[in-house]
Amino acid sequence: MTTEEPETAESAEAAKSRDKGVHCFATHQPDQLNMVPGFERVAKLFAGQVQDALEPLIGEKSEVAAVETQLVAYQDWCDAQPDFLGMTKFHMPPCKGGMMLGVDPKLISLLVDAFYGGGNMKSDREFVEFTRMEGQMFERVTGSFCSALARAWGLYGEFETHVTGHERNPAYAALAGPGDSILKQSISITLPDAEALVVDLLYAMDAVRFLENLLEPSVGATGEQANPIWQYEIQKAMSEVRLPVRSILARTTMTLPQVAELKPGDIIPIPPVRNLPLIIGEKVFARGSLGEQDGCAAYQIEKMERGN
Repeated sequence: MTTEEPETAESAEAAKSRDKGVHCFATHQPDQLNMVPGFERVAKLFAGQVQDALEPLIGEKSEVAAVETQLVAYQDWCDAQPDFLGMTKFHMPPCKGGMMLGVDPKLISLLVDAFYGGGNMKSDREFVEFTRMEGQMFERVTGSFCSALARAWGLYGEFETHVTGHERNPAYAALAGPGDSILKQSISITLPDAEALVVDLLYAMDAVRFLENLLEPSVGATGEQANPIWQYEIQKAMSEVRLPVRSILARTTMTLPQVAELKPGDIIPIPPVRNLPLIIGEKVFARGSLGEQDGCAAYQIEKMERGN
């Protein structure tokens, strides 16, 4: 009894010391991100734009509705998908980060039937690959869905869309790392006389953080952050600014009587000179030498001026 008490006291003291030394840092819980309501508003606009995009294909009204917006583990999403899924990866400049559409292949089959006048609106076959017509329809539809998303985000700025690739196996899509989170928005599409099918829109977290600034700009010590769309437009405009670029080929010295005697046809010799300055505005940008390329006089940069 007496021999156990010191050990018990010592163990309690050690545990107390360990508890005191452990510091729990605050974590950013994905399900508590304050931007989700803003993304849900955009999802409803996106659903409306998708409905408008589908009407010319099927010649009838379809029912499209935003189902849910939630943050999930990317690997969990991949594990929940079938072995064959139509996926389109794309970017939406000026937004940073990638995005992806996951489209049920049954929807593509139904759209092919509706567009070409087929009668099988159940599409019960097991998909292992798209037919040629289904592949063409898939690229057409997902391209229009990407444009629909850009129009939905047009509420906050002007966006472009660029498709970067298509994938059929979720294991190879690689939108994010296995341990990364993504924002998933699902929309339900119901074609006439057909079952409801779901399309997933996935945002990588880089894209989420960029778009979150548009939804609820944070305020710092210097005031509101610059709108990222405004920054992008400024950078785009600056890239179109044209500056005069010139070089001084020679600095020949002549006496005043020689200058007074100059007449048409006279030749002023210019010796070969290296280290010629390349001047932008009023500042020497680089130095180089003259030469020829493709039958035209050319300037070869040999050294960039320090600080420029």
